[in-house]
Amino acid sequence: MLRSNPDYKRSEKVWWILLGIGFGMTIVSLVMVYVFPSTDTALTTASGVVSVASLVLAYGFIIGGFIYDWVKRRPMRKAAEKKVQGMTDKKLLDLFEKERLEESKRSTAAAAAKRAKKAAKEQK
Repeated sequence: MLRSNPDYKRSEKVWWILLGIGFGMTIVSLVMVYVFPSTDTALTTASGVVSVASLVLAYGFIIGGFIYDWVKRRPMRKAAEKKVQGMTDKKLLDLFEKERLEESKRSTAAAAAKRAKKAAKEQK
């Protein structure tokens, strides 16, 4: 059910971006520590300031990602879970069958578009 919810898909992208930036900033902090000797990473040097600032930003983005998940995405998951719990087995099977057919149509259309693009490319 969540796959068909565009708001959830959008929130998932935002969540991954927040985590990715956080992990990227962590790597920047680690690189700054390993690239420059320990004497050059004092807080009074530029490399020390960049290392600490990137680590603080990394924690901020990672914690922000978890808070975003808790505030925005969790209510969507709980609503979908509640909706599924209220459905009968027959309705669930119908829903799964409908989603499977839609996925099959999308993959067939994508394959047809790919073949058409390849054929057009070969004609040139």
